Amino acid sequence: MKRLTWKFAGLLAVIALLAGGGQALALNLGAASGFSVLSTGGSPTLGGTTVNGGNVAGVMVNLAASSVSSNALGTLNSGIAIVMSNASSVAGTCITGGGSIVLKTGSTCAAQDTTGTNPLLSTYATASSNARLFSNQAQNLTPNQAFGSFIVPTSGSANLFTSVAGGTTVVTMADLIVGQTGGNATLTINGAASDYILINIFGDFFLYPNSSILLAGGIPASHVVFNVVCSGSSVEGSGTTIYNGTIVAMGRRCDLGSTTLNGQVICGADVDTNPVSTINFIPLGNLP
Repeated sequence: MKRLTWKFAGLLAVIALLAGGGQALALNLGAASGFSVLSTGGSPTLGGTTVNGGNVAGVMVNLAASSVSSNALGTLNSGIAIVMSNASSVAGTCITGGGSIVLKTGSTCAAQDTTGTNPLLSTYATASSNARLFSNQAQNLTPNQAFGSFIVPTSGSANLFTSVAGGTTVVTMADLIVGQTGGNATLTINGAASDYILINIFGDFFLYPNSSILLAGGIPASHVVFNVVCSGSSVEGSGTTIYNGTIVAMGRRCDLGSTTLNGQVICGADVDTNPVSTINFIPLGNLP
């Protein structure tokens, strides 16, 4: 009888584990984890930008005075899929869905593939689906902390703290605005090296000039994600900005200005950067 009771209890535990639910669900970006810049329904336009690691992909890719250390992917199967100017370079392969590649003014691709059969094309399609699923699941998690509009004033500073040791702190905000309206502001996210933080933003996400999102306490950029929910105004950085963490905005355009971004940017519409920008690819980890 004891053995049967133990087996029955074990079966219930397995069923409960498989059922999951709520905060117990581990989240990740799946195939989207391999992209530093991913536009699932628009075009990345990178001006004067250095991309260190990760693939750059969209329906069409525009590079001006920019360098990409991995691959560039434009999915168009006709017309122009990749345009590069002002001595832009791609250290990996320039890949299209069959569309052409235009190289202007000293621009180079280490290799080119316009056959429309490169495996990265199917990875892109899967990545788009995975990113959308991630965003939908993330926004439905119960928050540990909830704010209305989180606004850091001009020349001000604010702190945000993780509250789940070794797990994922889920935060909801109506808006996240750093530096309103004159800029020069800092938001610091504080957490231990084993902590994660997911910030669901349902309205505006805006950094004013010379404003930054920094990390303290050991939490790495790979443990920080900003999930900008629903359609709405662009995710926007004005002037010179610093982001630490991954931005997921499946219903938005991302216009980051002249930025240093340590993480990933994944948007449903266009992704734009201005000189002088640097994107350091730090893929989002699995949120426990």
